[in-house]
Amino acid sequence: MIKNTKIHTHFGFIDVAKGLGIILVVCSHVYHQLMDWALPFFIPLFFIISGYCTTRKVSISGKFKKLILPYILFTILLMTVYLDFKPINFIGFVYSRWCLFPLGTESNILFFRIGNGPLWFLTSMFVAFILFKPLQSNKMPWLIVACYLVVTYALSFLPILLPWSLDTAFLMAVFIFVGSFFREKMLMEQISLPIFIGLTIIYSMLTIYCGKINLSVRLYGTSLLFLLPAAVIGSSLLMKLSVIIDGTQIGHILQRVGIHSLPIFCIQMPFIQLFRSFFSALNIGIHPAIIGVFVVFLVLFATYPIAIVLNIMLDFMKKHLSIRQTSEIR
Repeated sequence: MIKNTKIHTHFGFIDVAKGLGIILVVCSHVYHQLMDWALPFFIPLFFIISGYCTTRKVSISGKFKKLILPYILFTILLMTVYLDFKPINFIGFVYSRWCLFPLGTESNILFFRIGNGPLWFLTSMFVAFILFKPLQSNKMPWLIVACYLVVTYALSFLPILLPWSLDTAFLMAVFIFVGSFFREKMLMEQISLPIFIGLTIIYSMLTIYCGKINLSVRLYGTSLLFLLPAAVIGSSLLMKLSVIIDGTQIGHILQRVGIHSLPIFCIQMPFIQLFRSFFSALNIGIHPAIIGVFVVFLVLFATYPIAIVLNIMLDFMKKHLSIRQTSEIR
């Protein structure tokens, strides 16, 4: 799949896109009504970006260090912050899913109770990269993509949500493949202003029919037939917008946020709960949407410096593991 060696290697706009993406994610958790228009793409965006940045054969050990190591670290961190070490939290850590049954099921079992709801993303991406690996060397990757979509549809009828997002990971692997395809065909460079406007109109029409979407709990909206193109088009629009913004002062700020988007993604929930409680205690007569904007700003402002420190820690742990593995091989 990865054949084109003449593709540009400037990733600045990718960090801008991740910065915009994490802001959308925080907005959705603070006041989801603000983000109904972005529901189809703000999670697939991160998988598409990952595929766009994947220029080498996938290393499972490398993805383990990049995704599962943070999953373990942030789970322990949140358990410590909440001082909650109940057995259900350890079961949730192993199962790595928001709940056992699809939303709306009576007597559902909730696994993520300590502000660790977003952590499903890490194990989901890890499994998705395992599924993406065969697509990199296959001469007919689109055939496998078609099979993955059929499997995704079949698994959507399961009565329970599978551990580590095994039921949605096939779809996520498709999104990673789409990102790699974007890069190989240099599609970002081909989106002119008329095409951008046309895609925006198409995306707007698709969102009317997409319905409620929540990929963390296998909620695909009205149909995968609407979700899939909406996710791809919405992500491509945001990525192209990032290309335009890259290099500006706003782009520089978003780039810095994007570089540390993973820790922000993982630790956002305790801060959201904290600032929500603060504004609730104030009991001021301001529209919830306006309060939501303030909460989003405060969450980003509070988590950013912590995310820098956490990224330094993660980099140190990854390098330490790499050194140990190298010495063991020798």
